[in-house]
Amino acid sequence: KKGIVIHDISQSFVVGERDGSGRVSDGDVYRLIGAMQTANIESVKKSNRSKRYLKKRNELIASGKMKCLPGQRLPKWYSHFDEDTQEYVFDEWEASLTRWIIDKVANGMSMFHVSRELNERGAKDPKWLYKKVIPSQQDADKELEYRGWRPITIHKICSMKQLYGELSLKGGLIVEDFYNPPLISKSTYKKVRHQIEQRTGTSKATRHNSIFSHI
Repeated sequence: KKGIVIHDISQSFVVGERDGSGRVSDGDVYRLIGAMQTANIESVKKSNRSKRYLKKRNELIASGKMKCLPGQRLPKWYSHFDEDTQEYVFDEWEASLTRWIIDKVANGMSMFHVSRELNERGAKDPKWLYKKVIPSQQDADKELEYRGWRPITIHKICSMKQLYGELSLKGGLIVEDFYNPPLISKSTYKKVRHQIEQRTGTSKATRHNSIFSHI
């Protein structure tokens, strides 16, 4: 019987086939275990370095010393972070478009009707359509593509706490007024959320318990 065959991808061969016997020696096994242990140690070191970096970064953010996350993808209504003023700079059109959406929802227009009106305007002028940056290299020459709005997209935008400047990071760190200046006030955000909850029936006040909930 051939027995155990060990594939060592780090050495690009099948252990036990080098001498044609098809058998695995104790040395082969020990060598493979050693390689696995070394890889595990390196993985733990990498994980620890990452944790130390994130801890230090979060401390700087919480203290206000770091106002921009390295390599972060900005909310679509910002164009960039100004190192001189230490503030985010609005993309004027995207900011005005997002405010237009927020204003419509805050004043009672449904997300379906908001998306429909945006698409109707987009039929005449593509800048009203939803803009998505193409990340792939093969489409880099296109730079941007446009697509129609959907109610779920409107809901997603209206749910973003970055609208009033809040930053939420993994681990539970929440930093208010991180995105400065904010696009809208927190009170406006709450008004928008209230309108959405009233329409979708997700507010705590309107949520009904099932008669089977305690069974």
